[in-house]
Amino acid sequence: PRELLFLEFISNSKGGQFFFYTHDRQYMIKTQTKEESKFLRKILPAYYKYVINEPNTLLTRYFGMHRVKPHKRQPMYFLIMGSVFYTDKHIHEVYDLKGSSRGREATQKEKEQPVPVLKDLDFVSKKKVLLMGKEVSEKFLHQLGKDCKFLEKLKIMDYSLLLGIHYTDREDPDRYLTKAEIKKLRKAEKAENKLKRRDHRESTGAQMYSSQLHAHSASLRNLNEVKDDPGVSVLLDCGRY
Repeated sequence: PRELLFLEFISNSKGGQFFFYTHDRQYMIKTQTKEESKFLRKILPAYYKYVINEPNTLLTRYFGMHRVKPHKRQPMYFLIMGSVFYTDKHIHEVYDLKGSSRGREATQKEKEQPVPVLKDLDFVSKKKVLLMGKEVSEKFLHQLGKDCKFLEKLKIMDYSLLLGIHYTDREDPDRYLTKAEIKKLRKAEKAENKLKRRDHRESTGAQMYSSQLHAHSASLRNLNEVKDDPGVSVLLDCGRY
């Protein structure tokens, strides 16, 4: 069914890893290298403790780390993580912000994507401004600073802030399905399949009845033809006794 499909896109990072979103964008599966898997396992205790103590952290939530070994192929490592864009609102623009200007402009090919992942210089050139209000702004910057210091403590330097923008004055042609919509869609699909099965049974029954009538009509027609043939009339009469 349409609502159970996974949506795939290829990361624009240098690592070239694959990302898979669930149909409602609540979870994301990301492939990783063996080295990345080892590093994450190494910092996992510190990460777990930090996330527990910082419920408002902006860091990604990890729910599972797995390794799959296909037959006669190299093992594959992947993560299951919470998606930043778990919302029923359509994300019109996405920015991957590192706080740097070196090589931080999306290519023309990247900009031509349906929902392009733009970068720092694109954000500046478009003169984007985030209006959060003083209280929210202070909390946001405070938490962002704490998260950056935590990553620095772990000697991690390749990270970024993923920002998604939804414009309220634009239509949502590709809006993701909510749980209520998924339930309604499944119910409608079930009813439609039930109606199709009923129509198929009725159609099959009508065809069988039509075939029986046709066969009966053909038998009567043949019988009349035989009765009209004088050469076999005696046989037919003898068949009565």
